[in-house]
Amino acid sequence: MITRSKKRRSAFTLIEMTVVITILAVMAASIMPNLVALKQSRELRELEWALQRLPAQARDEARQRNARVILRMDGDDLVLSEVRTAEGGTEGDAELEEIKRVPLGKNLRIDAVRKGMETISSSDWEWTAYPDGSSDNANLSVVEGDTNKSLVLPASGEAHWNTDDETEPAEDEPWQAGEVEQRGQ
Repeated sequence: MITRSKKRRSAFTLIEMTVVITILAVMAASIMPNLVALKQSRELRELEWALQRLPAQARDEARQRNARVILRMDGDDLVLSEVRTAEGGTEGDAELEEIKRVPLGKNLRIDAVRKGMETISSSDWEWTAYPDGSSDNANLSVVEGDTNKSLVLPASGEAHWNTDDETEPAEDEPWQAGEVEQRGQ
């Protein structure tokens, strides 16, 4: 005679399965917000790096195309464009050929723009890179959440982020080699 206990197969009960599924659901619910925040943070850092590289790309494009290249605001996007003037044409006849567009997304907002030392409206703002490698001096004040940052676009050198209160672009008065510097006498 075969007893019932030997016939019994090993399996999970409905209660055990429910407990395991509930534990997994709680763990997933606690991890998901962190994964979403991590993804948003990574996307924001990638956007900041893209913005920081734009001036160098503009200088490279200006040299390669032997034309002025401007960085300008177009709504919530930063746009890199080549300035094309017809042979014998004037500045008023210039056309812009878009090279690259970088959308700022929902996490970054341009708060103020400067050209040189003057604050101007974002719709009028342009930063120009010239074929000889030189460029304008400018500054973008960016709001990221509750943090204010400033992208400094110096006339010479690479763009950099500034999170201090110093939002003024560096003066473009380099010391020329061979000049005599007068010190206090």
